[in-house]
Amino acid sequence: MINLDRNRTPEERLMLAVLLSLMCDAIAHYQGKKPPEYQPHNIYQLAYDDIISGGEMVEHCCTQAGFNVDYVIDTFHRVKEIPVSSLRTRFRL
Repeated sequence: MINLDRNRTPEERLMLAVLLSLMCDAIAHYQGKKPPEYQPHNIYQLAYDDIISGGEMVEHCCTQAGFNVDYVIDTFHRVKEIPVSSLRTRFRL
């Protein structure tokens, strides 16, 4: 999936963490989950829309982390059925 190479710069690792969190929120929306009450009610929808369209946030994170936007969109389509909790555990988010 996504290489979490420890040799990345701190900035690249930060953008990678943001990108993975965005992907987890998009997957949660796809799976019909609701965000916690302390988050805006549409946060998962916004993440989903951004991932699907290769939107501004995904493009920025990909540029900073050194990933291709199309690769991230394709990865989303491959992993969208996986439970979010297992992704968060796997990548320690």
